[in-house]
Amino acid sequence: MPGRRWGVVVQPYQGMPPKPGAGTAVVAAVLALITGLWFFAGIPWIGFYPIPEVIAGQFADALLGLLLVLGGVLLLARKGAGRVLSIVGAALALLALVASTALAELHFYFYAGGPAPFDVGSVLLRRALLMLPFVLLLVFAALPATGRWTRRQRPPMITYGHQPYPQHPYPPHQQGGRPPGW
Repeated sequence: MPGRRWGVVVQPYQGMPPKPGAGTAVVAAVLALITGLWFFAGIPWIGFYPIPEVIAGQFADALLGLLLVLGGVLLLARKGAGRVLSIVGAALALLALVASTALAELHFYFYAGGPAPFDVGSVLLRRALLMLPFVLLLVFAALPATGRWTRRQRPPMITYGHQPYPQHPYPPHQQGGRPPGW
């Protein structure tokens, strides 16, 4: 894309890769953080019952919440692992929501996916609305622009104030002074 500097149109070099924008990565990170906190909120919402299906649902909520929150934080820190954790967490969250819906139709009490959704009609419509942020997270985290942004190096920080003295490559007695013991 051409730019205008000092009245002259500047064309980018032919082999120059586009400068990665932070838009898709930040959206993916925010979605990962929000959905991870949503899963964490589902742990106490269900209640603490000694039923194995409920315990399994709470364990799934805790694991998915941890994956998504950690992925969001690492993605904001420009780490490639954050992108991977966000994608894996979103895919497993979709799988947990589908499994929870299928098991609810069979009258099992396995519920994973955060607190109960708002009442908008049928169970399938509620689950479809819950799946939307995870689908968006998968899309934004998997975009090539997000990968380019995580691989781009940050510019070095400029430090002010006291700078450390340069280290000499030789010990002090070999720098031209008197040898030790004189």
